[in-house]
Amino acid sequence: MSISRWVLIPAGLLWLAGCQSTGLTAAKLYLKQEKPQQAKAQLESALQVQPDNPEAHYLLGKIAGTERRYAEMVRYFERSLEIGPRFQQEIRQQRRYYWALLYNRGVGETSAKDPDLAEMREFFRLATVVQPGRLEAWRNLAFAQYRQEEYEAAIQTYRLILDRAPADTSSYNSLGLLYHHQDRLDEAAEAYTKLLELDSRHTGALTNLAVIYVEQERLPEAESSYRRAIEIDPNSWESHYNLGHLYWRQQDYNAARDAFSSAVDLSPEHSDSRFNLAITHIALEDLDSALPLLERLSVDDPGKGSVWRELGRIYAIKDMVEKSKEAYARADTAGD
Repeated sequence: MSISRWVLIPAGLLWLAGCQSTGLTAAKLYLKQEKPQQAKAQLESALQVQPDNPEAHYLLGKIAGTERRYAEMVRYFERSLEIGPRFQQEIRQQRRYYWALLYNRGVGETSAKDPDLAEMREFFRLATVVQPGRLEAWRNLAFAQYRQEEYEAAIQTYRLILDRAPADTSSYNSLGLLYHHQDRLDEAAEAYTKLLELDSRHTGALTNLAVIYVEQERLPEAESSYRRAIEIDPNSWESHYNLGHLYWRQQDYNAARDAFSSAVDLSPEHSDSRFNLAITHIALEDLDSALPLLERLSVDDPGKGSVWRELGRIYAIKDMVEKSKEAYARADTAGD
């Protein structure tokens, strides 16, 4: 025969449990009735009784999200998870939803005909608040800051990305571009060098690094970078074209001619390559090679005054007086 025993529960504990349960129940009812402020008041009262209630924190986070108070939402969600994992799945879904909402609105502004740059930046900033680990929003935030000419802020954002993802080559590339834009050449070179340590075949970084070396008068290093870029991608007319400029700067006209010739072979329609090849032929006193290039350019790009001036000079040397006069006259009416 079993003996029943009465278990005495202190009245205070019964009252606490009852208050907490009543507050949560009332809050859920208010939420179903779409009365978030009344629900919030009930949940805050429940937390005064039991501060470590994970559901109350979770529900307060949901309310904050609907009211676009995203930082507060995150704080409530994180506190709920600190207490226990009960609402982990729901919180993950909520954060994904709001991240996608904010991120996509930011992307929408980037593709707009007349984007609101301040709104774009704010959408991406809020997306980083909701899910700090999603680097896409950070990258777009930096881009928005750049578009608003907030260069130092963009630099700091890229550095934050690299703190989280030290092997993110695109951020090093963007850092290099930003530093270069501000004439911070040493820092730009450092960014590209770190990128190349991660990806030695990144031709964009090699080319940009070479441009910086030229500005720093480090011409042998610039040549080495351009040649490495060509070795990786021999069909890049841009690399041949840039190398031609470097040789022209060094007055190595034979090497410049070969580089510009390669650029023309790879991109016959690129008028600057053809013009620079013609000018190099002139520097080498090979007027017969320069003349057909310039005559063709005068047809393809008749508004370029520099083409007509060089034609006028060659015609004058060849005693083609009328053609020389006509070319100089065209140069006077054409642009540069």
